[in-house]
Amino acid sequence: MELEQARKRAEELRVIIEKNNRLYYDQDAPELEDFEYDAMTRELKAIEKEYPELVTANSPTQHVGGTASSKFSKVTHAVKMESLQDAFSFDELREFDARVREAGVRPEYVVEAKIDGLSVSLEYRMGQLVRGSTRGDGVVGEDVTENIATIKDIPHELPDAPEFLEVRGEVYMPHSAFFKLKEQQELEDKTPFKNPRNAAAGSLRQKDPSITASRGLSIFVFNLQQCEGRSFVTHHETLDYIKALGFPVSPRYSVFENIEDAIKEIQAIGEARGTLEFDIDGAVIKVNDLAARRTLGSTNKFPRWAIAFKYPPEVKESVVRDIEVTVGRTGVLTPTAVFDPIFLAGTSVSRASLHNGDIIANLGVGIGDTVQVRKAGDIIPEVIAVSAHLPGAQPFQMPTVCPSCGVSSGSGSTYCANCGAECQPGAVFCSHCGCQFAPEQAQQTYYQDPSQQSYQNQAYPGADPGYQAPGQGYQPPVYPPVGTPLKSKMAAGLLGIFLGAFGVHNFYLGYTTKAVIQLCLTLLSCGILSFASGIWGFIEDIMLLTGSINVDGNGMPLQQ
Repeated sequence: MELEQARKRAEELRVIIEKNNRLYYDQDAPELEDFEYDAMTRELKAIEKEYPELVTANSPTQHVGGTASSKFSKVTHAVKMESLQDAFSFDELREFDARVREAGVRPEYVVEAKIDGLSVSLEYRMGQLVRGSTRGDGVVGEDVTENIATIKDIPHELPDAPEFLEVRGEVYMPHSAFFKLKEQQELEDKTPFKNPRNAAAGSLRQKDPSITASRGLSIFVFNLQQCEGRSFVTHHETLDYIKALGFPVSPRYSVFENIEDAIKEIQAIGEARGTLEFDIDGAVIKVNDLAARRTLGSTNKFPRWAIAFKYPPEVKESVVRDIEVTVGRTGVLTPTAVFDPIFLAGTSVSRASLHNGDIIANLGVGIGDTVQVRKAGDIIPEVIAVSAHLPGAQPFQMPTVCPSCGVSSGSGSTYCANCGAECQPGAVFCSHCGCQFAPEQAQQTYYQDPSQQSYQNQAYPGADPGYQAPGQGYQPPVYPPVGTPLKSKMAAGLLGIFLGAFGVHNFYLGYTTKAVIQLCLTLLSCGILSFASGIWGFIEDIMLLTGSINVDGNGMPLQQ
């Protein structure tokens, strides 16, 4: 790559990486998967290594990605909260070991699982929790003490504690809590968090501590930042001390005398990650001797005494046996691929959402195809590609009619005039509130996009001058509020049989005009015309039973 090409590519990568940094660290809503982000970062590092003159002070390779939010008070960390250099191959770990030895250190290593969460600092004075803060950019973070205090695994008081103690840990959301939150968000028609890491970060950074408390967060503490009145020789010793104080620490941490044994431990952790109740995105190797750490020092971003090995996303192939389409609560059609079971990230998987027709079209997936499946964030199964098409097979086509009610799904979205919910064109009933649409208005002004409120007063684009939009001046009927109980067809029928001459069934259904006429015929004739009213009521009973009358006077569907 020539210098100018490298300069242009480096600029492109910096823009994408910095954008994702803001989304990841500051808004807890990244657009890139971790492996995509890592690949771009590695490419940028390679360019900057080949062309050092392209390195800039504000390059994302030169600083920690996050910034302190204005929502919280800022905290300046007494001990810098550094990030870790990433490795993606065992050879890179061996190179790390060589650099450590070249610095004159004969290391032993501690290996720990790398928890995928939000890094925080906890400060204690005289055994009492006094402050909790996020990492931010490593130097300045956010004061989230009130929220930190709601996490049940974090002790508020330490027995036999030093005068001052600061520890660093990773706040995470267990899988069980994540799925519970995701289900709740979907029921409330909210965009669910993408993965447990984003859920943990978003939950900890709430202005209302009660929301944080409801999210089921937990923590693992992995480093002793400061401790007054006590000294330690090794990192392993500090972990034992932290654990004795009552902090949850990494579920497995061991000391190894050489890099090859450390690599074997990393492999073992990787094989077990699918069985864990929390997300890990790698494993960390740390020099155990604290004096050796001081000798090795740090760059402006990474410590030279530690490195993080990142596990690649696990991808497996399977054959699609069916594509099921379900109807959501709001009428949205969602396709799901059903494939031969595979063991992926610790669990058996046989289904994965295909999200929508556009994704199916982009993938070109059809029944009988061999597809590649992974778990997004090691949690949610998704189809990412087609490895092989079944000979002669055609890509799956989304149904043109609703699989639940048989109504044409149409090509665009419309909106119910009663409740504002999104509906499919041509639908008879609103899937959200149950309101029946007037047939003569079903394709006209009865459906209104809230963002297009002035639609009725406009001519269609390209229409002749003076051509009016269909239904101009039409005022949609007023329907009962959402949640109004539906009337019973059975109850109406029984009232018609026994009290039809008095119009009681029509009063019940809301057909007030007819009811009044029937009542007057009976009363004003002193019962002489009650026979006619009774026959009228009987005919309406037959119409109810045959379905000729299937809505009440407000247009709401009748219950059976």
